[in-house]
Amino acid sequence: MTSTAPLRCKCRKQAETGLRCSRCFVPICPDCSRPAPVGMLCRDCARGTPSRLYQVDPKTFTLAVPVTLAAGLFGGWLIATIGRIGFFGAFAGFIYGMAVGEIALRLTGRKRGTAMEIMAGASVFVGLLGGFAIHILTTAASIPHGAFSPDADPITASTLFAHLLIDPWNYVIIAVAVFGAVSRIRNIG
Repeated sequence: MTSTAPLRCKCRKQAETGLRCSRCFVPICPDCSRPAPVGMLCRDCARGTPSRLYQVDPKTFTLAVPVTLAAGLFGGWLIATIGRIGFFGAFAGFIYGMAVGEIALRLTGRKRGTAMEIMAGASVFVGLLGGFAIHILTTAASIPHGAFSPDADPITASTLFAHLLIDPWNYVIIAVAVFGAVSRIRNIG
């Protein structure tokens, strides 16, 4: 059975009220409330103190950066390996970005904010560039010189890198993956 005792104001304990702060839901009386676009706020919420959702502990953030970079590098290598599939590579890049964003969210206790968006986006960007570099180096090392014909130029890392720069899908994959990571942080579901 629920209690029907009247609520008491957070600031003035003797004042009975039925009003609550629309942000932190503590009971407030009409004298202590402050009007806001979202309803009535208590004095603490009306001061504009930042939400704890946007305050990432420095120790947690320091731990999350290398783990997110490692996940980004591994995923970047996978995307670079399967990236020759055009539109589906861009779709895979979006899923990859969302996954890195989710890893960042889980490591920091579902925190958000600009610092988290920058960390996730930068991890995806650096991870993709590193993944492309690893793919180029492993591919160039596995192809023997003169494998196609004796007259052909040897396939080196520089020629593979030039092909990487020419392919416009790589730029699309990078942009879509960064967008996926930042949107995962920004739009927690």
